[in-house]
Amino acid sequence: MRETVGFLLFVAAFVALCGAGNFYILWRFSGFFGYKHGAAFWTVFALLTFSYVLSLMIHDLVGGKVTTMMHEAAALWLGIGLLFVSALVIYDVFKYVVKVPGPLAGSFIIVVVSALTVYAMHNAGRIFVREVEIPAPVEMNIVQLSDIHLGSDGSDFLRRVVDMSKTCSPDLVLITGDLIDPRSGITEEDLACLDDFSAPVFLIIGNHERYAGVEEVMQMLSATKVRPLRNEAVQLEHVQIIGIDDSNNSRQVAETLQGIPIDPSRYNVLMYHRPQGFEAAADAGIDLMLAGHTHNGQIAPFNLLVRLAFSRIKGLHRYGDSWLMISTGTGTWGPKMRLGSRNEIVLLKLRKKG
Repeated sequence: MRETVGFLLFVAAFVALCGAGNFYILWRFSGFFGYKHGAAFWTVFALLTFSYVLSLMIHDLVGGKVTTMMHEAAALWLGIGLLFVSALVIYDVFKYVVKVPGPLAGSFIIVVVSALTVYAMHNAGRIFVREVEIPAPVEMNIVQLSDIHLGSDGSDFLRRVVDMSKTCSPDLVLITGDLIDPRSGITEEDLACLDDFSAPVFLIIGNHERYAGVEEVMQMLSATKVRPLRNEAVQLEHVQIIGIDDSNNSRQVAETLQGIPIDPSRYNVLMYHRPQGFEAAADAGIDLMLAGHTHNGQIAPFNLLVRLAFSRIKGLHRYGDSWLMISTGTGTWGPKMRLGSRNEIVLLKLRKKG
């Protein structure tokens, strides 16, 4: 029940934010080109504001290529709309300094946003391998995958991720949440390529698994070699892997680790979806914490808003002798766009000092 309420609140906030952004865009462009706020204005406003949520519902009920295209178009508008809002804010800040006629300003903004959209869509189709070397008492290669978002991307994308990850010769594959989106139509067959890894594969619950329904996700994963870690630890030779379920509770890491024995004789790796609780994890004896969730904003300047929620949103961080690696995400959510960020497979090279 709590997860349902949380999801509905998320949807309500999402629609409200879309509404505010779309009203601002239409209001400014109607001013640029002299359009009145009549029936057409409010019809377009309603279509743009509710298109993403409605396209998800229609796709789930009907399915097929047409509804898939509708959903992808609605998702694309989320990213384009963000770029329009950003460009318009910049214009409104500087319009009193540099006087530009409305039609010319509107046309220029359309050209700039169009160019940025084309680049962002191209960038979202690329996957990079990011190599990070960390001093450790053990030597091994860990591949971190995060925020693949099957549903926003299809099984073909997952196949590319698996094939690229295998070239890293991983000793261990860790998926730090948001593998599957809610109402995505993903099946067990779509996940079958995860069995191509020769290394052990572990996964934790992200917020999108909670939205999709944890039990349903666990059922799909049961047909694969992927082992979910849910507030528990597993030992592998000289390494202990700990997985904690995603939660809106900012003290989730600190509170959950109190009930999980930390083996000081092993190198301890913690998987938690959000980049929260790092200091508590380090104080509890965690050597390496892996997180994702932020996408580094995915589309700039959304990264500035993400920084309001999280003090660390990407890359490698250190606290004492402990390390935190935050992936920018292997895939995308919503619009297949990346601006100021990139899809990454993280190859963590644990190496002995000296």
